[in-house]
Amino acid sequence: MSTILEDDSDDSEEWISIDDDNDDDNDSEDEDNKLTYHHNEPEELKDLDWNDLPNFIRRKSIANNIIIRLPYKGTQFYLGSEKDFQQKETDYMKRTGAYKLIDKLDGIHRTASQTCLADIVEQVEIKLDNLLDSKCIDEVHYMKMNISRLSVRMHYLYFVPEIHKEGIPVRPIMICNDGPTMNIVRYITPILWSIFDRATNCRRFSNGAVDVIHAIEHYAQIGHLIPRTLFVTFNMDELMTVFDMMKQ
Repeated sequence: MSTILEDDSDDSEEWISIDDDNDDDNDSEDEDNKLTYHHNEPEELKDLDWNDLPNFIRRKSIANNIIIRLPYKGTQFYLGSEKDFQQKETDYMKRTGAYKLIDKLDGIHRTASQTCLADIVEQVEIKLDNLLDSKCIDEVHYMKMNISRLSVRMHYLYFVPEIHKEGIPVRPIMICNDGPTMNIVRYITPILWSIFDRATNCRRFSNGAVDVIHAIEHYAQIGHLIPRTLFVTFNMDELMTVFDMMKQ
């Protein structure tokens, strides 16, 4: 059964035909039309194998010298000129002096990272051996800080865009979980934190929100939580550049 409706909203006559017998089919067709209207595919995507989408994006970005990065904060993607992004990285390294280029990993210097890693491992092992021989550390300390050659990896650095800041600067991210000095870091960090906490009377929260809630409750019980109390959060930006690297 078909129904004809007339639109009296203006002087022009507009007729709409509704077929009650095929409502489901028409609804599906209307939805398809809406999707087609609002999501017109570019010609180059019509025959695309969507399982190959990552490779397609990779080829397009390489062909157009475009990089895709996740930002330091947020979940949206950053698309920008590869040349401009590399220039920001270079400018950051020159301005801060915290990092330097050792070698380019190209056809000539394919083993540059392995050579550099081997040198660092050797230096760390020599230093630990000297500390053990001079009895500055004992066997237990030595084993905790020593390097596992089976899992050691070279530190690596990459930059991410800070899209929430004006001019979209870059922020360095250092990955060193399996680096040659990480066992030393893991051993001495708790010791240094304990010294810092005693010297500053500072309290750190290791159990997340639970510790924070308990601390605020205690703060209120001793009468320090008042209407004028301020809660402040802050970031320590460019911490690596605060100290003179040559003196460490």
